[in-house]
Amino acid sequence: MILLTPLILRIVQGGADDAAQLFGNLSKGSELIKGTTYPGTLVRLRNGGTVGFRPVSKSGPPTIDVNVQGLGIREIKFIP
Repeated sequence: MILLTPLILRIVQGGADDAAQLFGNLSKGSELIKGTTYPGTLVRLRNGGTVGFRPVSKSGPPTIDVNVQGLGIREIKFIP
């Protein structure tokens, strides 16, 4: 049996500065991942997950992408 986890999107009020500040907090002690096609800054967390920051997403607002096993949130979008 294959179990698919749905994409969980969180929308929060804020702008690029708020997104950058949250990304900084989430990525403390992480390692920058270089040489990817990710359209922003991507880091590997100490627990093995990744967090990425896109100042502008395809849909427009700044977005933090979260890939942490067991955590249901996959994207955090910042809407003014």
